[in-house]
Amino acid sequence: MHTLRLGRSPRLAVWLLSGAAIAAAAPRPVVGQPATNPSLATWRDVGTLHALLSPSVEATWVVRENRLALLILWRGQPGRFRRQPSGFVDNGVEQVLVRGVIKLSQKYDAREGVVHIQGIRTELRGDNVVFVDEVDRTGGARVIGQLRIDPTMPGSPAQIGPMLARSPPIMAFLRCDVLRPGLEGEAWLRTLCLETIGVTK
Repeated sequence: MHTLRLGRSPRLAVWLLSGAAIAAAAPRPVVGQPATNPSLATWRDVGTLHALLSPSVEATWVVRENRLALLILWRGQPGRFRRQPSGFVDNGVEQVLVRGVIKLSQKYDAREGVVHIQGIRTELRGDNVVFVDEVDRTGGARVIGQLRIDPTMPGSPAQIGPMLARSPPIMAFLRCDVLRPGLEGEAWLRTLCLETIGVTK
């Protein structure tokens, strides 16, 4: 059973999220359409990954010894990923997602069991999933909740899709079937959750 706890507001390998390894080369960015495959940065015994999961949500996650240590789900308006420039910076201590003028940062401290999101400390208390909403709104991102899921990875560190599909709170947060007006014709957005999670909603 998954229990959602509401919080206080205060390349070089490419894999399919729910499939086998398909390439071992750096992904090529496509202007106006981010790649759906996760990118992996490895330091010491930890793998840090990020990927676009749904029209509204990007994810960053940390894997230790093929077990999920931390997953952050960053949600904003559908299609916000089209902003340029974009990228992911990992210096081994802190990770930053960049979408246009928006910068989303995380700094995970496994020893203390905390993560600093946008510089604000969040105590995990044994949880390994953090929900962050309104990342592109005035006033900035805010943590709205957290929970714990089974940390066992089904395959490679990038294969997180099946883990998310088993969690109703996560699937509800992804808003797989929500598109804002003007984006209905974007076929890649309509099928994004099917490609990354294995389900449409």
